[in-house]
Amino acid sequence: MNKTRENLAIALDLINTEGWTIAELWDRDSGGYCLLGAIYAARTGARRFDPKEVEVAAYQDSSEVEAVAVALRDEGHVDEEQLNEFREDGELHALVYTFNDMTGRQKEEVIDVLSRAIEAAGQA
Repeated sequence: MNKTRENLAIALDLINTEGWTIAELWDRDSGGYCLLGAIYAARTGARRFDPKEVEVAAYQDSSEVEAVAVALRDEGHVDEEQLNEFREDGELHALVYTFNDMTGRQKEEVIDVLSRAIEAAGQA
């Protein structure tokens, strides 16, 4: 298994077992992770971290964030132009957290996109 796919699988497992949240990388009260928080935890091995102490560079330009952003395009959440704009600006992580934190977002939607990213990473 390649490292990107392995990390995405860990992120998915964290969301499934620990819970999912919005607006925080990791929520101390619920124990849940947002999509970026789960990616960060998978990449670094950190758990139950202080979100204020997270180094954005640990996930910002990661292959995991790239895979999720491409899955967002493939699932129709963003178009190719939007994906390329975020990519060119070095802000793919912003695309991912915007998706995660969108009003009305459901855990199942996050899981679907993450599962699609895992599938695609396995084919790379």
